[in-house]
Amino acid sequence: MFNRIISWSLGHKIMVLVLAGIVTVFGLWSIATMKVDILPDINKPTVTIFAESDGMAAEEVERLILNPIESAIAGAPGVERIRSNASFAQAAVIVEFAWGSDSLRNRQIVQERLAQAVLPFGVKPTLGPSTSLLGEIMWIGMHSSHSETSPMELRTLADWTIRPALLKVSGVASVLVMGGDAREWQINLHAERMSRYGIMMEDVRKAVADALINRSGGLLIKNEKEYPIRIIVAPTDVSELEEISIGRNKIDGRPIRLGDIASLVEGASVIRGSGAIDGQSGVIFRIIRQPDAETLQVTDEINKTFASLSASLPEGIVLHQDLFRQENFIRAGLGNVERALLDGTILVIIVLIIFLMNVRMTMITLVAIPLSILVTAIVFKYFGLSVNVMTLGGIAVAVGELVDDAIVDVENIFRRLRLWVLGGKKESREHIVLSASVEVRNSIVYATILVAIVFLPIFFLPGIEGRLLVSLGTAYLVSVTASMVVALTVIPVLSVDVPFGVHHLITRRRSLR
Repeated sequence: MFNRIISWSLGHKIMVLVLAGIVTVFGLWSIATMKVDILPDINKPTVTIFAESDGMAAEEVERLILNPIESAIAGAPGVERIRSNASFAQAAVIVEFAWGSDSLRNRQIVQERLAQAVLPFGVKPTLGPSTSLLGEIMWIGMHSSHSETSPMELRTLADWTIRPALLKVSGVASVLVMGGDAREWQINLHAERMSRYGIMMEDVRKAVADALINRSGGLLIKNEKEYPIRIIVAPTDVSELEEISIGRNKIDGRPIRLGDIASLVEGASVIRGSGAIDGQSGVIFRIIRQPDAETLQVTDEINKTFASLSASLPEGIVLHQDLFRQENFIRAGLGNVERALLDGTILVIIVLIIFLMNVRMTMITLVAIPLSILVTAIVFKYFGLSVNVMTLGGIAVAVGELVDDAIVDVENIFRRLRLWVLGGKKESREHIVLSASVEVRNSIVYATILVAIVFLPIFFLPGIEGRLLVSLGTAYLVSVTASMVVALTVIPVLSVDVPFGVHHLITRRRSLR
């Protein structure tokens, strides 16, 4: 079969060169459009469940919330591990599924199982956004250079202006806001007054809940026109809460207002964390991308969003976009590996020039390096794999071997052509190149197969180690296999013409005789 490949290539030289050109163009396009990341995806498909219950201690959260949720989720199809965390009034459950499972199907399975969990009244578990282990791509800080801007105003700007704008960016899964004072209306009940009027906590809760929702009064039809009737009761200011009716006095029947049994103020929620930028109090945004989103592309879109927001922010608001950027790690890591790859290529070129002592032989041999790398890029693009430190590392390790097959082929072709010139050129040049390539064909193929066999155990490594090294091994094997194909097709075609220096070398030897 390999003999036929070499023979076909020599019989269709123009087609082989055209195909090599197409591979070059498509390979360059693949490199320009491939997903770029610092590491391959090492995160198993996960679904995160959050549940809140005001006032519960961590022990109660574990017993009343975590245990029922874990019991409902355990045994669901595809679930491999369940991890949970209980803290004051909060519960988090992380459900891990098998590699390659569909995230949407996983979330549907978890949602169906959650419906079977028996939880305390008022506890409604929710699913967190789809994220990955390396999904946190940016930390952005915001503070005010004016002392009159309060932490509450800063947090309100972050929650109601900046965070919604960031969530609109394609590829952003979640934006966590830390620091500042979250604005809230606080109802401070007086137990003595409640006891005097016979008001219970549940009465207050129900009255306030009913007063915060506007309702519809149906339609008023007049003169063939419909007029919607709105019952607007939702307050727009904290002082309006004082007028909410809680009940009636059992003695004189007068209505009891919320302001009669409580003091109402606008204040900050309980602070369980803070944010500071350069020693100044502020707000920090933690931006998390979706698992399939490209970090660099999402970062560029976020930069554009902040550029448009900066023009509309109040005076004195300062944004710090360099607290943490995964983009910097990606560019630095890829840059280091690319420099190592370039240094290795330069060393290979120097060694080839020293030992081959022929410019054209060296150039023909070096063709295997870019073509093999471009074929690897095409394969990665087709299968949706990313360019990262591990894949570039695999290519860097393989640089020395990418020219092995080509060296063996070119050196034997050069030797046979020299003998062909000395023997008077009794056969055609194509026949000499074909026979020379066929002579070393077994060596080329067997050497490549042996190298591939050595790397095969990498693909059976379990866990995170396997996910990391599989990318390296894939890049290595694809590039080495591509170099073998190049040595069987392109190299013989480029070597059909008499290598530069053969006639000069033979003429010089005859003159010396």
